[in-house]
Amino acid sequence: MSKGLSLSDGGGLEVFHYSLTVIPDGMEQAGARAINRALQHGRKVAWDTVKAEYKLKRTYFYNVVKTYKAHKEVLDGSIEARSTHLPLEKFPHRPGAGDTTGANRRQIRVGIKQGETLKPLKTGFIYQGRILRRKNGEGRKAQYAFSPAVAQILGFDDIYDRVYEEMEETFFRRLDHEIEHEINRKY
Repeated sequence: MSKGLSLSDGGGLEVFHYSLTVIPDGMEQAGARAINRALQHGRKVAWDTVKAEYKLKRTYFYNVVKTYKAHKEVLDGSIEARSTHLPLEKFPHRPGAGDTTGANRRQIRVGIKQGETLKPLKTGFIYQGRILRRKNGEGRKAQYAFSPAVAQILGFDDIYDRVYEEMEETFFRRLDHEIEHEINRKY
């Protein structure tokens, strides 16, 4: 799954183009820096938004959400999330250790969303540290239990819109700062 957020040279770069034409590579450097700062901030806002709703660990999030930075040659950057569904053992669960098969049968409880208690996983069990679930009506067949993918979570409209708005606001704020920096540095 893949979902990307992108800031490119759409309309904001025209504003400061004229001011920086006299400085060699001034426009490109200022634009690339502003885009990269917006991408960093967008990734953090995405993490804050996901963390507020899901009990996901930070390392799993940052392993699948990557930023591709803008350079002065190519004024385009993006945030991309490529992930598969996360196994349920990556989330808080009870019992925390040991198998729940054979004589040690116990109810499995898993919590995915923030603010919710651990919920029972019907026909679920832990075997060799992995959470599995029996298919309904198929007897002994079991399959791994998964949660939504990080890319799928980030693709929800409310999360996507919030991240994009924050990135856009940061881009224009940083653009003003980088223009001043380039002009003051040269003169």
